[in-house]
Amino acid sequence: MVFIDFALRVMTLRVVTLQVCSLSLSLIDVLLIDTYSWKRKYQYKIIKYRMNSHAHPLFRVLHDAVRLCRVLHD
Repeated sequence: MVFIDFALRVMTLRVVTLQVCSLSLSLIDVLLIDTYSWKRKYQYKIIKYRMNSHAHPLFRVLHDAVRLCRVLHD
């Protein structure tokens, strides 16, 4: 998860989205578990981007999990 955390810090949202879309479903499961450690600004950006775009179906899974984690975090 160190590389993923680093990637989220240095990549633009568009690049992160493309990376997520190309991941396997098992790795997305790992990402969902790790969403608790994301900064709030990434959560809001990803949710906003997902609502205003036609993203890959796998990205919708990540979007829903990030939204759930944000609710649980609050």
